[in-house]
Amino acid sequence: MNRLKNEEGSSLVESALSAAALLVVMLGLVQFSLAFYTFNYVSDAARIATRYAIVRGPDSCTIDTVADPNCNLNASQFTSTTDATKNPLLAYLASTGYPGINPQNLSVNATWIVANQDGNGVSTWPAANACPNPTTNLDNNAPPLPCNAVGNAVKVVVTYNFQLNVPFWKSMKIPVTSTSQMVISE
Repeated sequence: MNRLKNEEGSSLVESALSAAALLVVMLGLVQFSLAFYTFNYVSDAARIATRYAIVRGPDSCTIDTVADPNCNLNASQFTSTTDATKNPLLAYLASTGYPGINPQNLSVNATWIVANQDGNGVSTWPAANACPNPTTNLDNNAPPLPCNAVGNAVKVVVTYNFQLNVPFWKSMKIPVTSTSQMVISE
């Protein structure tokens, strides 16, 4: 009878269960912190990729004294969203070297948007006016302009597949996406 009432080992079991629960919560907190870090990276990546695209307009090769293979970026150079050899913006983002970010999980989609001019000279960029090829102009009376002409816009969508690994929970990939749009200026 005396052996059944003995509680000498119960505190060890309780401590082990408490430590396991605390460990799961702490590791989950670390994983969600990494997810927020990834969101911050993707937001910044969309912004800097868009800026990279707008400063490489039709006149960038004549202004730049350094031989840049990506000067004069336009829609025809983007044949893949996940292969850095066929996507100059993806190659640029992969070269930024953010710690903890795997460039293999990154995809970049760039769209050049042709500006419409209203009667007051204000430019608008509806999604329907995505530039289908490198030399297009919506005004039939005007000569064709390149997609990367001054006054048009560039819209960049960056997606990163974040691997969420919380112990004792289903491991999953979470797509983190951010969009940035800027107007090409001189």
